[in-house]
Amino acid sequence: MDARYNQLVLISKRMEKANEKINEIINKLGWTRADLRKWHSNYNKLVKCPFDKRHVVPEKSMRKHYRLCLLKNRGMYSKKSLTVSEKKSTLFFYEKAPSVISLLDDNNSNNEEEDKEEPILTSIEKGQIYDELIQRSKQIKLQRQQ
Repeated sequence: MDARYNQLVLISKRMEKANEKINEIINKLGWTRADLRKWHSNYNKLVKCPFDKRHVVPEKSMRKHYRLCLLKNRGMYSKKSLTVSEKKSTLFFYEKAPSVISLLDDNNSNNEEEDKEEPILTSIEKGQIYDELIQRSKQIKLQRQQ
């Protein structure tokens, strides 16, 4: 029975030390235990995204986040959702590269069509477009060789 009591005393002392450490940290941050309880109750109102467990969003904005994350997860973006830096072209880097074939028209940069939102494509439609582009690049390559 004494061994059991000694273990309880040891555990109690460890808990007191841990509590003191926690209080020390809370004080350094300028918080109180009430602040922590409030934060914890608000945190519980957050919901985890089913697509990326690192995403934790407020319950009220989950619907919007769910739609956007679903599209992102499936690789479907609209041009309007891209930032300015993502819209900038890097084609200048490949202008003089003989092995790179551009499938864009030279006068296609920054026209009205760029501002229009692209339709969301299924994976089958994306595959068809990919196959067409491969065929087109092979044709251009053959024309250049002749």
